[in-house]
Amino acid sequence: MKNSRNILLMLIFTTMAAVVCSCNDTKAVEKKEDKPAVTKEAETETTEPEASENTMTLVVEGEPLDVYTVDLDKVEGEEEEGLIPVLDYLKENEGLEYEANDSTYGKFLTKVNAAEQNETENQYVYIYTSVEKDYDVSDYATTKDYEGLTLNSSGVGASDLTLTDDCVIYISAIKY
Repeated sequence: MKNSRNILLMLIFTTMAAVVCSCNDTKAVEKKEDKPAVTKEAETETTEPEASENTMTLVVEGEPLDVYTVDLDKVEGEEEEGLIPVLDYLKENEGLEYEANDSTYGKFLTKVNAAEQNETENQYVYIYTSVEKDYDVSDYATTKDYEGLTLNSSGVGASDLTLTDDCVIYISAIKY
């Protein structure tokens, strides 16, 4: 009788655990606004305990910063399209605003949320990346710190950015 009760309790516990796990939010993106910056370790432990193995972070400068954690496995698009499929996904699912012009070299970003081009003030949308392959190696390269990580200005445009697991892309406006 005692074994039957233990088996019944184990079945109930297993069923409850399965129900709780199935109730998790399966959104591919988590947008965090008005939250203080946290370290990557704390973010992983507190906001995404069961996150995909293939996520990236997109940060868009503004007050406050717009921070998106994106599950790259849920974004449709070709690898050769760089960041554009992620921006499309966020525009459709999270209300991200972005505008881009077609150019010979791919999409030229003119607006991403608060980061916006203003030609009369020589202000342009600027991209920083954590992916070394895409670093700007010119004399004009700059860096940006984000949560203890030094990001480098991108030497490629949005259409050519390399997106990898745990990469960070930071978009801002810069004046020349």
